[in-house]
Amino acid sequence: PFELTDLEVCAVSEDGIGIEIDLTEQEEFIFGNTDASIYTTTYHFTQGEAASGQNPIANPSAFETLENP
Repeated sequence: PFELTDLEVCAVSEDGIGIEIDLTEQEEFIFGNTDASIYTTTYHFTQGEAASGQNPIANPSAFETLENP
């Protein structure tokens, strides 16, 4: 196991909602020397959804934030 660094985005927005971020930008680190093309990578809002394969994020390379953490 390893720990990923947080994705940080600086944007001019009053509420921080609707900011587009690329969730896939850490895939190279995640896969390392493994051939990523032999896997199907999906992104989900919760670990439970990921485990069950439900509700994948439709466009993880252009995901719009839903809230301002």
